[in-house]
Amino acid sequence: MNELLSLDQLFENRLFRIPDYQRGYSWESQQIDEFWDDLNNIPDKRDHYTGMIALKYIEDVDNEKGLEELSTFIEKTKKKYKVCHIIDGQQRLTTIIIFLNEIISFVRSLKENEGKSDTEIKLGGHSIKSIIEKYLLVDDAINPTYLFGYQTDNPSDKYFKNRILKNNNLPIEEESYYTRKLANAKNRFCEYIKTFYQKYKKSECLDKLYKNLTQRLKFNLYELVDENNVHISFETMNNRGKKLSTLELLKNRLIYLTTLYNDIDAKTVRKNINDAWKEIYRNLGRNKDVKMDDDEFLQAHWIIYFGYSRARDNNFIKFLLHKHFVAKRIKDLEFLSINIEDQNEQLYDIEAEEERLEEKEEKQSKKEKYLTLVDINNYVLSLKTLAPYWYFIRVPRDNERFTEKQKEWLEKLNRIGFAYFKPLTTVVMLKDIKNEDKEAYLIAVEKWIFVHFRLCKYFQTYKNSLFYNKARDLYWDKIGIKDILKELSNYTNITDGIINTQSVLDRVKTLFNYNGFYSWAAIRYFLYEYEKYIEKEECGRGDVSSLSPETFFRVDSKDSMSIEHICPQTPTNEYWKEKFCDYNDKQMHIIKNTLGNLLPLSNHINKKYQNDSFKDKVNGIKNKRCGYCNGSYSERKVAENKDWTFEQIKARGLEMLDFMEKRWDFKFENRDAKLKVLNINDIKPLNKQ
Repeated sequence: MNELLSLDQLFENRLFRIPDYQRGYSWESQQIDEFWDDLNNIPDKRDHYTGMIALKYIEDVDNEKGLEELSTFIEKTKKKYKVCHIIDGQQRLTTIIIFLNEIISFVRSLKENEGKSDTEIKLGGHSIKSIIEKYLLVDDAINPTYLFGYQTDNPSDKYFKNRILKNNNLPIEEESYYTRKLANAKNRFCEYIKTFYQKYKKSECLDKLYKNLTQRLKFNLYELVDENNVHISFETMNNRGKKLSTLELLKNRLIYLTTLYNDIDAKTVRKNINDAWKEIYRNLGRNKDVKMDDDEFLQAHWIIYFGYSRARDNNFIKFLLHKHFVAKRIKDLEFLSINIEDQNEQLYDIEAEEERLEEKEEKQSKKEKYLTLVDINNYVLSLKTLAPYWYFIRVPRDNERFTEKQKEWLEKLNRIGFAYFKPLTTVVMLKDIKNEDKEAYLIAVEKWIFVHFRLCKYFQTYKNSLFYNKARDLYWDKIGIKDILKELSNYTNITDGIINTQSVLDRVKTLFNYNGFYSWAAIRYFLYEYEKYIEKEECGRGDVSSLSPETFFRVDSKDSMSIEHICPQTPTNEYWKEKFCDYNDKQMHIIKNTLGNLLPLSNHINKKYQNDSFKDKVNGIKNKRCGYCNGSYSERKVAENKDWTFEQIKARGLEMLDFMEKRWDFKFENRDAKLKVLNINDIKPLNKQ
């Protein structure tokens, strides 16, 4: 069928379900706003082309998993409904159904309809009851049948019915990134409709919206019959709109490949694929505030399962979709191993050695290998197994089996940034390894990241190939955790416990081209760790307002939870002019931004402090704001000083570096080396030069 259909025609004797290989609802506010503008601004006596809807009709509904309710409904009503999987267009149709539900809810709420039944309330010349039964559901007090929705095993199914369409008989479903998008669309349309009605104050304006939606939006319907064509079409059609992630394309590809095998086990493998992706999507969308990136997970698994090469970052896409999981490998075609593209990253000598080892390994790989159902099945089961741990390393408190120490250090890694250790950490936490060894690993990784990437000016790719492939080797039991711990103890910039000061000074020099340690990417992490150290020294006094990691590490565009320059960035107060009158502008830039002058605040008071004197910062101003003396452990420690001069800044900076040595288990060469790291070794008052 290639004619243009209205929504009214599209829903004629059809029941719609979003199949398992489709992504969850993902429209952003911008796309919802554009839909509203299109709907609201259709010129009179004109139609609006909305795009293609591709459907696959399900002939054997009785034996299709997730469609049991429809099978019962069709048998009960004796009507000739066509049950359809939505191959292309589910985002648009979901949006339409959400909007339709909201306009119905709004019409019901109008004062003029108070006390009326759905049969009596009209919208666009139709009763609300007839509209609901045509587009939303056939109401049954016990088992309502939804005309549009998800298959019953989809994680969004119950949320869509319960929270969006308001079936209060269903249990509350766990929220996710995708359900949050559904709620956003619902809330946005609710506000749009309310504002729209307040503008015109006539029910006729709502009638117009309804008619535009059901009569004047036009779709091009494309029907698919052959099972193989469904998955080919899904891949090509969906790439026309919001681009599919590699994870979404891969699932479709794997299902398609199983249809090419003349094997009774193919159906079982397809079920395993569906189950695996259900688990993957559940974990990637588990956090309702931030959706974990599909491709990041898939790339990490590619590293763990197949190993890493120095090719371009998207090499995993090329490998999975264009070399490994391809139809020609099922036929009598030779499988050629992946070619490694050398990027010539000569950062350190170790990099050249790693490349030589990789090339040797590639040459030893099999030159001929064919793709079997067992290969596909093992791969998807591996994805399913690793997906929860990919989530748990990001949200460790959700895993009851992790020890408290493991949770603590995983949280530290999330704060400082994992660098390239996510694949290896996922495997370590998955494997049957002694808890003390897992804890030792997490501590070693945190130190590795801090020393090399946060303190010293090492490129973020330093030794990434080595540890990526350690993830693969550990996963396949080629090495043990002791081998990894041994590798993590090898520091090229630490000799006999003494850190190479020059490698730190390179970082410091770069920082002071900007705002010194205030520009340091690890400043919040370091100050928070220093705060916890002082808290421990103070025995955790309960009357002190310590820093909250949830707020201190949150990106805040208003900078309300911030890091304070004790001697302010613009020291115009007479107190500061007097204390620092003997230093020129260049010296003051260093003094203000050296480590000892930076203080984490436990209260939303940074902008209020501004240019206050040290006394006012310490004691606060009555009925206006608190001072350092009522703040965090770090604030109270600073408040012990009577004045704040260059000498206090220098002394505090040295104390902080003493803590750094203790916390990360290394030493600077001497006191002079520490002063150089603070960049204050050459600063002297002008009257003493």
